[in-house]
Amino acid sequence: QRVIHRCLQKSPEERFQSMRDVALELREISQALSSGTSRPAVTPAGDAKRRRFAILAATILSVAAVLAGLTLFRARPKQPPVGVASTHPIDSIALTPLRNLSGAADQEYLSDGMTEALITDLGKVRALRVISRGSVMRYKGSNKSTAEVARDLGVRAVLEGAVLQSSDRVRVTAQLVDGQSNRVLWSETYERNLRDVLELQGEIARAIVDQVRVTLLPAEAASLVQKRAVDPEAYREYLKGRFFWNKRTPDGLEAALRHFNSAAARDPAFALAYSGLADTYTILANYEIRPAAEAFGQARAAASKALSLDQSLSEPHASLAAIYSSYDWNWEAGEREFRRALELNPNYATAHQWYGEQLLVTGRFAEGVAEIQRAAEIDPLSPVINRELAENALRANQLDLAIQLCKRALEINPGPDCHDVLWRTYEQRGMEKEAIQELQTAFAISGNRATAEMLSSDFQRFGYQRTMQLFRERRLNRQLIAAKQHPMWIQVAWSYAELGQKDQAFHWLERAYREHVPLLPDELSGGATDPRSFFVSLSNDPRYDDLLRRLRLVGVARFRAAVEAYRGGATTH
Repeated sequence: QRVIHRCLQKSPEERFQSMRDVALELREISQALSSGTSRPAVTPAGDAKRRRFAILAATILSVAAVLAGLTLFRARPKQPPVGVASTHPIDSIALTPLRNLSGAADQEYLSDGMTEALITDLGKVRALRVISRGSVMRYKGSNKSTAEVARDLGVRAVLEGAVLQSSDRVRVTAQLVDGQSNRVLWSETYERNLRDVLELQGEIARAIVDQVRVTLLPAEAASLVQKRAVDPEAYREYLKGRFFWNKRTPDGLEAALRHFNSAAARDPAFALAYSGLADTYTILANYEIRPAAEAFGQARAAASKALSLDQSLSEPHASLAAIYSSYDWNWEAGEREFRRALELNPNYATAHQWYGEQLLVTGRFAEGVAEIQRAAEIDPLSPVINRELAENALRANQLDLAIQLCKRALEINPGPDCHDVLWRTYEQRGMEKEAIQELQTAFAISGNRATAEMLSSDFQRFGYQRTMQLFRERRLNRQLIAAKQHPMWIQVAWSYAELGQKDQAFHWLERAYREHVPLLPDELSGGATDPRSFFVSLSNDPRYDDLLRRLRLVGVARFRAAVEAYRGGATTH
């Protein structure tokens, strides 16, 4: 009755998205009936009615299952016989978002959280390329076929499945599908107490590894089986924390803190809760939502606590690395922790991205670009990583490639950042009309339509150079007002540098240095190597070299030699 009711919903979004979903749901119902978990209490008077109803229900389920199977059979291309190996080895996999079989919106955190947890477990296997959460979550509720998902993400196999929670029991149905033949390679259903959910996730990951026949290193095998029990409520709070953390909004990050703290209070030995806190405080600092000293201090304490409980977690090592790199400017310690994070989880895209950014800041351009390219292979639909690739193309003076990568990033997520990169690229080419249009678009998307309209009006009246002069003067006035309420030292320094007021620019850069603003090393290294940087006009001043020295970075001359060497060897991304 529940299945038929959902099939008849008027809204397509509320119906099953494929006959495979129907088949999986029928399988869940069949197992529940056979196990007796869904059997209602029956009085003697109703026994005959119950038997008739059971026969009718079984008949309907059998017919529906056959119809679902026939539909799936017709929908699939001809498959090789079961047991025939794939033509190519399965060395890459995407886990599409697990379906929430409860249908309740307030249970989405469970299906999303278990998706992320399984990706993390599989990501520890060096022989597999596992697509990150950021890219696969774009397929949540999608009607795309398995073959289309595999083609989009460049993987050989796709893992599909569903989650159903009832009280403190959780059931996971999973199947591994070959991305080329569309053949189901393996399927299984698991049911556990929520206390044992970490062990369950490891068991599923190990079963998948067995099916794709990759070789596990001893440490990888151990990481998939050594799982402790966890307080069910603490685990729920942890998953809710990750659900909000992934939103990357100020409100979402604050909600994440509440849930991670609640998880740690419920189960003080639950390392993942402290890992979540470390990740959240790191993002709050990097996004300048909270003061750097406060947020990085709390991130450091949480990461250290997580690692004291479980040294095998990759995320707290990456959080510690970000603290060493962004706040302490201790590049050696940062590199050590990044490398450790990637040893533990070679498929952690964020660690590859952050490590790549540190390498770029310290003048190791070819290595930095290679790390960010690796991040893009793991998270191909990430707008942030695609923007990084566009920035690197600019650094290599590959302007056509930069434009191409920006447009790709905008297809994924039409935010303001890549319009900003396109503005600078078009400006470098002397394409003034296109440059103004991109700058207008960036402000319009950000909600500042007044500035966008003013840019258009000024450009028509005064031309490009005068328009940009007026724009910079107005922007500086706004920034100086905002800086009284919120630290904007780097942004104010940008404006003074562009207006040619060097002493004022260095005054604000010194303030940024004293406050350990995370953005400072990146901006100063850019000023030394990129003619499109806001700080390029300052880079020949001795005070610039002095700042780089105090940041323990190479001087301007060595930066420029390094980037020229990189440009000489750069090809395409």
